[in-house]
Amino acid sequence: MIDKYAMIAALSFAGDGVLMVRDALKDSAASYSFASEMPMLAPSIAVLGFRQYQEGNSVTPENLSAVYVRASDAEINERWQQQKLQQPAGK
Repeated sequence: MIDKYAMIAALSFAGDGVLMVRDALKDSAASYSFASEMPMLAPSIAVLGFRQYQEGNSVTPENLSAVYVRASDAEINERWQQQKLQQPAGK
């Protein structure tokens, strides 16, 4: 995973990923930001966004892009429903 993001100059980590990558990236020349450890992801994201705002870095809503760690609940449910339809009757 570290190789996947190594070429990104400035990247922010939040949630459980902080624990996983902080030590691995400590010697990197890139500028990474780590939200403090919090039990829920949304507050971590808010902290990262607020830090960027305080530094004068803001983005208009139409220019935001999200990178998801996992599929959304709707996508997971849709796959599950498709798998159910493909199963033979009686299972």
